[in-house]
Amino acid sequence: MYPFQTLPPRLSREIFAALRQALPNPTEDTQDAIDARDMIAMAAVAALDPADAAEAMLAVQVVSTEAHARDSLRLSNLPNTDLPTILRCRAQAASMMRQMQQALRALHRMQAMRSLPEPAQPDIAPQAEPDHAPAPPLAARRAPAASEPSRAAPAPSGHAPITLPPPVRPRTAPLRLGLDQTGKQTNVSLNNTTRR
Repeated sequence: MYPFQTLPPRLSREIFAALRQALPNPTEDTQDAIDARDMIAMAAVAALDPADAAEAMLAVQVVSTEAHARDSLRLSNLPNTDLPTILRCRAQAASMMRQMQQALRALHRMQAMRSLPEPAQPDIAPQAEPDHAPAPPLAARRAPAASEPSRAAPAPSGHAPITLPPPVRPRTAPLRLGLDQTGKQTNVSLNNTTRR
């Protein structure tokens, strides 16, 4: 017997017993032929290196289906076999080979997942809690009083402040008091000597 390194001896015996029951009969009905068949099948299962019971059962499926595929091909090559029997045996052999390949791929995927290293956990340093400043009192958070002078809005960035010129007042000529020939007081402008 080929015991598994990672399985208990009792579980290994049960797995090999299931393998012997799944194998086809040998070509010769002798104990030596049966022992040779079992030894080859057990060595094939151990060569697949199963690490647990699930992988061991997949290995048993791989070896047993491959053995049935070979046995179907052997039956198709027996002498005096008619054509329908030959075709049926070859179709059975092809189906067994497909099942064997599917089980082998599933086993390889499980072994590949087992061999992957575990992702390293990042070292996360504890973050210091921020110092929260006390909230200002309610009176300080109120809007400024109306008596406070309002500040003029600043000019838009990139533009000079706009300055309006002072209003222009119409210029009037100064008046000058004078006396006419009759002795009455008249208003005389510097630019206009017309009596008003």
